[in-house]
Amino acid sequence: MITKLNRMTTYKVKLNGKNYFVYEKFDFTKNVCEADVFMENMQAPSDKEAIAVMNLYIEHKNS
Repeated sequence: MITKLNRMTTYKVKLNGKNYFVYEKFDFTKNVCEADVFMENMQAPSDKEAIAVMNLYIEHKNS
């Protein structure tokens, strides 16, 4: 489940009972949107968790 927490930058992603946060940032100089994934305690998730969260996030953004 994905919940947008504010208008522009933060999404809460629930995956396998854990909460993750995806922070979007738009680089106007490169015209690119980047995103970082953090766990609820602000630590970085494992690579496998981050990929799964980003896949859900991308699927949500493309729908």
